[in-house]
Amino acid sequence: MSENTFPLNDTSSRHSSAEPTFLSTLHSWVRRRLGAAALRSTAPIRAGDTLFLDTETTGLHGHIGIVEIAIVDQDGNVLIDTLVNPEMPIPAQATAIHHITDADVVGAPALAEIMPRVNQIIRGKRVVIFNRSYDQRLFPCRLNQARSVHCAMLRFGQLSIASGRGNGTLASAAAWAGHVWTGSPHRALADSLAAASVWRSLDAAQIPLRDTRGNL
Repeated sequence: MSENTFPLNDTSSRHSSAEPTFLSTLHSWVRRRLGAAALRSTAPIRAGDTLFLDTETTGLHGHIGIVEIAIVDQDGNVLIDTLVNPEMPIPAQATAIHHITDADVVGAPALAEIMPRVNQIIRGKRVVIFNRSYDQRLFPCRLNQARSVHCAMLRFGQLSIASGRGNGTLASAAAWAGHVWTGSPHRALADSLAAASVWRSLDAAQIPLRDTRGNL
């Protein structure tokens, strides 16, 4: 946004001969320097403002398509859980992991059809993804309707138990959190619920949020 979008408050009409107050001047300066979004982000994040997102995809490398997406809230309420037509074949290697086939996604909506609903759900919320750097890049505008996007894997990685090959996975984090799986691992809904359990346990353990926020 340009500076002209957020002009200094016109104090002359409301305070004729009075000088602008320090707070109003500071407020105007912050708006011009950082924009309105920065001001909105100063409000505390409540538990109900945190959502957990997970996807299943066509693979790990090259051109990747989403084949399933789920978003749940802090209480485990399902906000969206749907197959997605990736508009490309699903490799056998990917199907071997999540068991979603080309036949399963026939007739499923494409990502472009789902994004208005996704944006409506995440707008102004804190979104937690277990592996943010992988999932976030798959979405148009990188989920920038969210207030912030955090990586549960990076936060979990601050624990010594997460060190070592294979210990930083969602499965190991869920085991540490004592999560009871609902559904099969490597499905979007089951994984998003597991990520929620991990995040709650990290909150309880007072693990700091440093280096977990996405750059939106």
